[in-house]
Amino acid sequence: MTQQVTHRGAFAALVPQQSALEIGPFNSPLLHGEHVKYVDVYSTEELHEQAGLVGISTHGIPHIDWVAEPTDLSVVDQTFDSVLSSHVIEHQPDFVSHLQQVEKLLNDGGRYFALVPDYRYCFDHFMNESRITDILSAHLEKRKWHSPSSLLESRLYMTHNDPGAHWTSNHGLFTENPIFPGVSRIERLKQAMAEYEALNGELRNDHAWYFTPESFTNIIHDLRDLGLINFSIETMYPTTMNTFEFWVILKK
Repeated sequence: MTQQVTHRGAFAALVPQQSALEIGPFNSPLLHGEHVKYVDVYSTEELHEQAGLVGISTHGIPHIDWVAEPTDLSVVDQTFDSVLSSHVIEHQPDFVSHLQQVEKLLNDGGRYFALVPDYRYCFDHFMNESRITDILSAHLEKRKWHSPSSLLESRLYMTHNDPGAHWTSNHGLFTENPIFPGVSRIERLKQAMAEYEALNGELRNDHAWYFTPESFTNIIHDLRDLGLINFSIETMYPTTMNTFEFWVILKK
């Protein structure tokens, strides 16, 4: 796999035209064709409803073959040569468990193609980079839902999502959240606490992890050395200027 990769479509084109699974395609799947199947936390009909609620096109929504519970891929009852996900990994409360589940879905020698946000160049810029100890703690806790800190940090530290600006060191104001203009940091924290309590701790959708290509590589190496996963990094495509994601191929 030595093709030049300059955009996410070119990365997705590296997926062999055999059996493949895409996780969480919503309305813009990266994989297409008879060899591709899809799993999401919403059914096809529910994705149409969700798209309507946020005012985006439903044209690209594919047929969802399996509807999974959040963080649980066990409903998928076949294996594949390739699995692809775009901006799914950072949402997993238990990162190790996610990788272990994907392993089970792959045939021997199969590959996991992942598009992962580089936190330095997106709205996560002011977050703390995830460490191996954070990853292991979540796994030891068998974390199913997001921790309170995921919600609290996103309300307190979220900034703009313009990668070009981040590449010029314009990261926005540390004290402001553009999603909540004019709302003080104390009020944002109060709102987050109230929301978490209202959910009874079942926070289903947030960013749990903040990676760079280097930190992601180091964590994968550590997890493999610990015997927790059977993946190695086959190819890493670092974040390119004025973008906010890197691409990685993990081989089973």
